[in-house]
Amino acid sequence: MVTINLGRAEAFEQKLENVQNELGIPPMEHIPVQYVNETDWLSELLPYIPSLLFLIPLLMVSRSIGGGLPGAGGPGGRNVFSIGKAFPSGKKDLKSTVKFADVAGLEQPKAEVMEFVDFLKTPEKYAKLGARVPKGGLFVGPPGTGKTLLAKVG
Repeated sequence: MVTINLGRAEAFEQKLENVQNELGIPPMEHIPVQYVNETDWLSELLPYIPSLLFLIPLLMVSRSIGGGLPGAGGPGGRNVFSIGKAFPSGKKDLKSTVKFADVAGLEQPKAEVMEFVDFLKTPEKYAKLGARVPKGGLFVGPPGTGKTLLAKVG
C-alpha cells in the first residue's frame, strides 16, 4: 500500500476532476475518491508506556504497604490517607465514660446540664409543659473551668 500526502483534499479533487475531463472520461465514470482515516494504536500509546512502567509498580507497592486506596485500608492498617481521621486508634465508641460525679464543683452548671440531658432523654415530660426541643447548648467561660468535661457528661 502506498501512502501519498496530497495537501488539501479540495485541491486534489479539483485537479483529479480536471484531468478526467481533459482525458474525455464521462462524469458518470469518474474515479470515486474515498478518504480513510486510520489510526495506529501502537504509535498512539507508545509515549505513555514509560509512565505506566513507572506508575504501575509504584501503585502495587503502595497498595501492599498502605492497605490500598483511601478508605480501602483494613482495620488497624496504617495508611497515609488515615491521618486526621476521627478514630485513629481504632476506638469507635462514642459513649463517654465521664459521669456527673467526676465533675468537681460547678454545682449550678452541673444542675443545668443534668436538666438538659434529662430533657433530651425524656422530651415528652417537658413537651406537656409547652417546652420545645433545644437546638443545642453553649458553654461559655475562661479556659480550664471544666466546659469540655461538662460537655462529655451524659
